[in-house]
Amino acid sequence: MKKTATGYVTDSVCTIGGTTSTSHAEITGDFNSAYTMKITSQSSGGAKANAGDSTTQLEAKWLGACKPDQKPGDIMMPGGIKMNIKDMEKMKGMHRPQ
Repeated sequence: MKKTATGYVTDSVCTIGGTTSTSHAEITGDFNSAYTMKITSQSSGGAKANAGDSTTQLEAKWLGACKPDQKPGDIMMPGGIKMNIKDMEKMKGMHRPQ
């Protein structure tokens, strides 16, 4: 993950079950009231149903004060999954290039 003038950019390559996915994400916004994430990916190998290009765009905005079990930066995903955009910066130090 790299900081840019307008937000963050991240590139990744992941192989699972013979399918390789290469992704590029751009995250922009003021990160106080709103941000946008655009992810482009290309998949190859594995099952033909998994191959191809895709683009996903997520737009997030501040809806109000945090609930008691939340902290600033939390993203509530479908299925009750919670992740924190501010913690992602800390995670990049954990990556060990091979």
